[in-house]
Amino acid sequence: MPTDFKTSLASTAQAVEHVLADCLPSQGHRQMTDPMPHAGFNGGKRLRSSLAVHSSAIYAVSEQAALPPPASLECLHASS
Repeated sequence: MPTDFKTSLASTAQAVEHVLADCLPSQGHRQMTDPMPHAGFNGGKRLRSSLAVHSSAIYAVSEQAALPPPASLECLHASS
């Protein structure tokens, strides 16, 4: 994981974007999933995701294993 905060934040945001891009299209009917990228890929900082991923590192959870829960947090955040 990068040590510079801005670099770390951007790196985590990009990783979460990839997780979202991989899982959203496969989640059901297109009428439901087509609008999701518009709401979920808004270019935000993904601070919640970064906090979750970096907190998981304290417990020796790999970044790859730590990414799906923050991605789901971003979906919840985007829908509220």
